[in-house]
Amino acid sequence: MDIAGDVYVLLYSESQSCFHIEKMGIMLRNNYRIFVNSRKVDYIPLAVAHTIDELEEVKAELVKARAKVLEDN
Repeated sequence: MDIAGDVYVLLYSESQSCFHIEKMGIMLRNNYRIFVNSRKVDYIPLAVAHTIDELEEVKAELVKARAKVLEDN
């Protein structure tokens, strides 16, 4: 699935404790296959941006925010 002006998506997997960045068109194509094959995944989309650099900044902010919450609890 190609999307004109495709954007990047920041995803996170709680079970793997890792982030992943991919183009939205690729994410949707993968999600179609996952749905059709009745597979389960735990990647959640957290942000969308035009560049990977923008998402790296968002990721850094999210990591800091989570660390603060964990520190406060």
